[in-house]
Amino acid sequence: MFKIHHFQDAVTSTWSGGKTMELFIYPQNSLFSQRNFDFRISSATIDVENSDFTSLPNYNRLLAILEGKLEIIHEGKYSKLLQQFENDEFHGSWETSSIGKVRDFNVIYSDDFKIQFSYQIVKENFKLTKNGSFLFILILNESIEIEGFEMKKYDLIEMDTDSINLPVGMSFFQIELAKI
Repeated sequence: MFKIHHFQDAVTSTWSGGKTMELFIYPQNSLFSQRNFDFRISSATIDVENSDFTSLPNYNRLLAILEGKLEIIHEGKYSKLLQQFENDEFHGSWETSSIGKVRDFNVIYSDDFKIQFSYQIVKENFKLTKNGSFLFILILNESIEIEGFEMKKYDLIEMDTDSINLPVGMSFFQIELAKI
């Protein structure tokens, strides 16, 4: 079936610009601080106007905006204004900073993985099928029932089975990670 990682139960820690809530890390006993993980899914608040991102040279990053807007600046590469539900993908070795206070969504993954990410709204009953090694769904509705389970905003679904039926009106981020 699927596992629910409740946002309210996320492991929370502080960083120089706000708080981060770790929803999932793989392998399970990995630690972000030791950089011994293959991928990590989290949400963070940026509570200061100007922020510098942690250097993560052996990882790629996907950052999406949940609340607010953010200008992300990759020194010597490009800058981009991100609105709600927009995302940016970049290498963790890039010197990156930002302007703006937001709640964001992050997937940090090793160079041994590839990612497919999308923002979706279900307009008619829909069956989501697992194609990659790992499939996750981040709930964006305030609350919604999926296959008899009540989900809240920012809960993360980890797919264990091949498919899941999603109800009309559901909005979510779909995250697929596969080993290269």
